[in-house]
Amino acid sequence: MTIFLKKYADQIGIAASGLCLVHCLLMPFILAFWLQADHCTPGTHCHDEGGGFQYDYLFLAFSAAAVWLAAGHCSRRWLKALMWSFFALLAGGVLLEPVFEGAHIATIFAAVGLAATHFLNWRFCRQCNPSSGV
Repeated sequence: MTIFLKKYADQIGIAASGLCLVHCLLMPFILAFWLQADHCTPGTHCHDEGGGFQYDYLFLAFSAAAVWLAAGHCSRRWLKALMWSFFALLAGGVLLEPVFEGAHIATIFAAVGLAATHFLNWRFCRQCNPSSGV
């Protein structure tokens, strides 16, 4: 199982970042519909205060695992630093979103950055080891 996760860490990271980006971009539209349909009282942030499952933390957990596994086999220090920096921005954005209004923009930027750095790491890994079939 560990070999599978290490082999596909970048693809998992790209998928998790892409899903996080879709979630971040579509959530305002879902909330607008939710408010219009009287499922939530105006003036409250129903996404954070709802009794349902918080998908933000799930994306954060998948991203943490993918960055940790991908950075473990990354040979370029600058790329490893970028991955961890974008993850820190994502974590800060998710955790500070209820406090700061602009934190949502940081999560979108971080999701794009994580997907791009995972893609770069995946490409560099394929160039260094073409027989791996990754």
